Amino acid sequence: MNGLRIRRLQTLVPIISDALTGEVAPSTRSVVTAVVCFRNMNPYQRPKGLTETAILMSITNAMGWLIVDWSKLHAATIFVLFTIFILVGYLVIWFYWKGRNWARILVLLTSLLCLYSLRLFLRAGFAARMMIAAEAVLAVFLLVWLNSRNVKSFFRAPKNTQISPSPD
Repeated sequence: MNGLRIRRLQTLVPIISDALTGEVAPSTRSVVTAVVCFRNMNPYQRPKGLTETAILMSITNAMGWLIVDWSKLHAATIFVLFTIFILVGYLVIWFYWKGRNWARILVLLTSLLCLYSLRLFLRAGFAARMMIAAEAVLAVFLLVWLNSRNVKSFFRAPKNTQISPSPD
């Protein structure tokens, strides 16, 4: 009966590596952290697409410099403000790539903001339209993908146990 319970545990919830092999070592700790994920994914492994979405966010982040109207009186001030926001955006993208859950939440909030900016699409110039459209497409993807079970389990997992993606 114990072998059946261990097999069910292996297929439903991978808890610790010892439980996956069926060897349960005695522990002095009374708390066990469990991460729910699909059978064929290690919860501490980077999800596929994390690097690609970080690169796409970096590109759309830099598009902010394209919409500065240099014919305006305070264009230099606007450029400096955009540069500060863009640099903060890169900092968030870095921690997103490193797997921090707070950065995932900020990316989700920014995605909602990008969808809200669609209301400006018809009033904007060509460069701004391209930026708004690219950000909106990426935002829709991120809102779905970042809320998927595998990706959420990666961001919520303890960070000192994460490993690189498998080469398959």
